[in-house]
Order: sequence, then C-alpha cells, then structure tokens
Amino acid sequence: MFLKRNYFVLCLFFFTAQLLAQDHGKFIFSYGNQKVFQDEFERAFSKNNNFEKQGPSDSAIQEYLDLYVKFKLKVAEAYRQKLDTQKSFKNELAGYRKQLAQPYLVDKESNEKLVQEAYQRYLMEVNASHIMISLPSNPTPSDTQKAYLKAMRYYEQIISGELNFDSTAYNYSEDRSAKLNYGNLGYFTAFSMIYPFENVAFSTPINGISKPFKTRFGYHIVKVHDKRKSLGKIKVAHIMKRFNKEEESSEAKIKIDEIYKRLNNGEPFESLVSQFSEDFNSRKRGGTLQGFRYTDNNIPLEFRDAAFSLKNDGDFSKPIKTKYSWHIIKRIELNPIGSFEMLEDQIKLRVSRDGRNALNKSAMIARLIKENGIVENPTQIDKTFGSIAKDSVSKSNWKPSDQLYTNEILFSIQKENYTQGKFVDYIKSKRFPKNQDIHEVLSKYYKGFKDECVMTYEEENLEKKYPDFKNLMQEYEEGILLFELMDKEIWSKASQDSTGLIQFFEQNRNQYYWEERVDIDRYIVDPSIAKKVQKAIKKNKEKTWILEKFNKNNPLAVSVMGGLYEKSKEEFLKDVQVDDPIKMIDLGNGQMEIFHTKNTIPKTRKELEETKGLVTADYQKYLEDMWIKKLKQLYPIKLNQEGIQQLFKSN
Repeated sequence: MFLKRNYFVLCLFFFTAQLLAQDHGKFIFSYGNQKVFQDEFERAFSKNNNFEKQGPSDSAIQEYLDLYVKFKLKVAEAYRQKLDTQKSFKNELAGYRKQLAQPYLVDKESNEKLVQEAYQRYLMEVNASHIMISLPSNPTPSDTQKAYLKAMRYYEQIISGELNFDSTAYNYSEDRSAKLNYGNLGYFTAFSMIYPFENVAFSTPINGISKPFKTRFGYHIVKVHDKRKSLGKIKVAHIMKRFNKEEESSEAKIKIDEIYKRLNNGEPFESLVSQFSEDFNSRKRGGTLQGFRYTDNNIPLEFRDAAFSLKNDGDFSKPIKTKYSWHIIKRIELNPIGSFEMLEDQIKLRVSRDGRNALNKSAMIARLIKENGIVENPTQIDKTFGSIAKDSVSKSNWKPSDQLYTNEILFSIQKENYTQGKFVDYIKSKRFPKNQDIHEVLSKYYKGFKDECVMTYEEENLEKKYPDFKNLMQEYEEGILLFELMDKEIWSKASQDSTGLIQFFEQNRNQYYWEERVDIDRYIVDPSIAKKVQKAIKKNKEKTWILEKFNKNNPLAVSVMGGLYEKSKEEFLKDVQVDDPIKMIDLGNGQMEIFHTKNTIPKTRKELEETKGLVTADYQKYLEDMWIKKLKQLYPIKLNQEGIQQLFKSN
C-alpha cells in the first residue's frame, strides 16, 4: 500500500506540468500518435527535481526522461481501457473535487478578517454569565416576539436595579444549568460558544450587561465579569484513584493521601503512577495527559484550577477531588498560545466550520452576484409567488401541481436561466407554517434558492474561471486513473497470482537467503540476582522456571526475550561469541543483561513464506517491466536526441 500511495503522488507530480505545457520548444519524444515538447518536459522535470541555476546534469535528465516516458505510456493505456468511464472513478473524482473546490468558494478578504479576529480572541479568555429565554426549533413570529419581550423586560428590570442578575438567572433563565451555576459559564475563548454569543461576550465591557440578542437557541442577556490574556496551554501528569459512588470516596482518599505522603518522602512520581494510578490509559505514559487550556470545559473545573495553580514545572498538587476520582497533579510544562503562523491552518479550519462561515458565505455571494451580473425578473417572481400561494401550499402534505413546473425565468446568471420549475423543486419539501404570511415565507425561500444557485454556478464553472483549479483537477483525474490501472495490471495481479509468484520465487530463489543466524535468549535482570540467574542458565533451567523462581517476590526482577537474529544485522551480537555461550554485561542503568547463545545456524536459503513480502514486491517489479515492454509495442516510442540535447539550454 505504501508503494501504491507513493506511486499515486508521483503521478500527480508528473501531470501538473503536462497540463501547463503547450506545444512550445523542441519536440522531445512521441508515444503512439501523441507528442511531448520541450516546455512540457521542462515543467515536469522542474516540479519534481531541485537543481542549481546552471541546470540539471545530462544523467539526471536521462533518468527522468525514462520515468516520464513510462508515465505517458500508462496515461494513454488508462484512457484506452476507458477507466475514466467507470462509476467508482467518477464518484471518487467527484469527492476530491468537492474538497478541492472549497478554497475557491470563500471570500478571501472576508475570510482573512474572520481568521484574524478569531486568533486575537483565541489569545483571550472571557468570564461571563447569561440569562436565556428559549425559542422552539421553528419559531413563529409570535414565538419570537414573546421571547424578545420577556428578555427585554428582564433586561430593563436588571438595569434599573429592580432585579439582581444572578437571582434572575437562577429563577427565570431557561438554560437548565442556571439552577446549578446561576448562569455563570466560567471562562471561555474563541470557538467555545456559538459565534453570535461569542461576539456579544467579547464586545461587552467588564461588568457590562448586554441588551437581549438572538441566537438559534433563543434570546440571551450576557453579563461579563472578567477578561484576561489566555493562561496558556498546560501539560500535566496525574495519579488517580477512582470511586464509583460518594460512599467510596473516603476509602479512595485514604489511598491517595498515602501516595501523597510517599511523594513528599521523595519517591518518583512516575514510579507511583505505574504502581497505583487507576487511569490505565495515561499510566503507560507516566500519567501524562494531553495538553489543555483553562477554557477546555471537558476537563473538570477542580482539575483545571489545581493544574493552573501550580507555579513551576515539576510541582505537584495536594490530592484534589473531582466527581468520581481523587487526583494528584504534576505540572510538566506550561506554554503560551502559539503564534498566528503556528495556528493559522487550525484557525482557518475552525472558522470554516462554525457560524463565521455564514458571514463569509454572504460576502462571497454578494461578490459573485456583482461579478457574474445576475439579472432578476421581479414581475415573474411576483407571479410565481402568487401561483404557488394559490396551490394549497399551506397543506401539510402539499405536492406542487404540474402547472407550476414552467420555464418562466426568475433570474439568469450569465447564460444560465433559473426557472419557476426549478424553484418549485427547491421548495417542495420545505415547511410552510399556517400562521405565517405565505409571501414572506416564499421570499425567504427564494433568497435561499438564489444564493444556492449562485454558489452552485460558481462551483460548476471553477475550471473555466481558474486555470490552476482546472490543472489541479486534471492532476487528480490522472492520478486516480493510474492508481486504478496499476492496481489492475500489477498490484492485484501479483497478490492473486499465487502460481506465478511461486514460479517467480523458484526461478530466483538464490536471491533470497538468511545470513548466519544465532538462536539466543536475552535476560534483563536485577544486579542483586544476576549471578544466580547466570548459574541457573548454566544448569540448563527452562526460561519459565527462571521467571517463576526469581520473580516470585519482585515481578520485575527478570524479563526475557529471544529468537533468531542475523549476526551481520544486529549490533548487540558483535560482543557475543559462540565459544562464550553465556555472557553478562552491565547496561549502566541499574540492570544487567545476560546473553544465552543456544545455537548458530549457517547461511541458508529462505522459504517463500519467510520472505513473501519481498518476493511479492520483486514480482510486481517484474510484471511491471514486462507490461512496459508491451506498452512500448502498443505505443511506439520515438526519441528526438536533438531536442533532448537542448533541454534547459535555452532561455
């Protein structure tokens, strides 16, 4: 698979330059009835090779020419076999196109402002409380008005001093968590909250109270308690003792207190982690956890408070309690938030996935409408709304009548017309609340329809508008085709043709052999018992006997691993002599190693199962070489030495 993926990337590199090239410069070579010229080859070579200003060497050009000729042969064969017509290929290419199109479907100026804003906020932390008056998922105008008026009433009473913010949150907020926290959300940063909420929180001054504002959840009133620079990102390790219910908490506390006592007496933190911590995932890493910020609410507040109160790397906390555990926390490192350059890609990705994306999309649509010169037909739009309104659209099981599917034009983008019929298709599954004005609802849906059409038109015409996108799509098309072709002709054939593989191995088995090997056991032992273990080995005691004997009181006293090792490939075997079958050395880390050499096996030929991976790779190479010979017959190659000699010679 590694070879396949690298081959895919190589194909992409090759084709990039092919697309950019035109029939300029000297003729270099032909394959079948196709030709490659100087411009194309030089572009391809330059993309795939670094060379000094004086130009590449003749040998480098010749080597690359051979690769490029083979590439061209495979491109031609992929199209001859019509691999580009397969449904699986079309689906895969469409998936790649969707991804590759995304950078072209954002307004760069608007996006850059949003990214910069998000990063500046990411450097800050805001502590705020809120009161929420909720809205249903599909609110009516009446629902919205009632929620707004209620929020305004609370706001005015709080501002006048008639009501206290905290008690109002506790008593009247429809965010259920307010019964636990009086509406206090703690500290948060960019991307912690939905974008409209974040906007208000960051723009409201300390001790300020915002006017009611709307999000998809309802109306909110925000009070900001504090703003500060980010505390940074901390990495800690911990020792944890669990309890399943509160009655077991005191028993876990006794255990964690004993561990804390041993820490203060100088026992290593990592040693106590490995012996006692009940976080089995982090125990393998000395208790180390993923780094986190103070604003990461998935970490218990008590844990964050304790971690960020540690002053120095290496400091550890007193035992602290969270919902189901006791912890001792050790600070490993505290780092500031990274630079914009470090976080730019991450910030851009997050901007594209949260509410900011709607602002960017609006800016993009406004620009495209101006660029593409959209022409609307207001008279027909009004007629269309009237026709739909008369068509029982308010019924819950509404199905548009056939008469609505007309070709009357609502608007045009360039030469593309968007008709009443297309709009009816767009709205036929939409919801039309009975208590809302039909024309208002249709106006909202029409805007959504128009915006969607504007974006779709842009996406469908990216190849015409942006040559670099066209080139990129061509790269992926050729890359996917060649991947499929190589899998069909080489990789799958080699893995499935067991008879051919065996035959190839038998014809070439002298190439596959073991160097001289040693059958050896390696014991890692505590120095206090090293000589006893060595003595037991000399008495031919079995490994299981040795492990049971010496690990009885200390399970880490002895460990053993063994097997066959090729002498020429293992550094540790240089000090192991056949005439000294039991050798002991000091590892210098408080442990000894004992080598027990049991046997030496001379150089021998490998069996197929012992080297099947290497044989399969060689067989693939053999099949490809044979295949290339056939392709050269199918697409005869003609090299122009005069043109080749002129490569990279002209300005």
